[in-house]
Amino acid sequence: MNWDQELENDRLKGMIIVYQEHIDVLEKENKELKAKTAFLQKQLEYKSYGPPIYEESAAT
Repeated sequence: MNWDQELENDRLKGMIIVYQEHIDVLEKENKELKAKTAFLQKQLEYKSYGPPIYEESAAT
């Protein structure tokens, strides 16, 4: 391999590392946003229908 190809190869390897780190950050953020979305959906459900009733058997 000649010198220019070695430099290009090193540059591309560095780019892969940077992109992989960014992907990891985005995946973590995506996981957090999914958890927040699930929480907010549950809050909306409670607001629409009221909290769940767990003591149905005690009422009968």
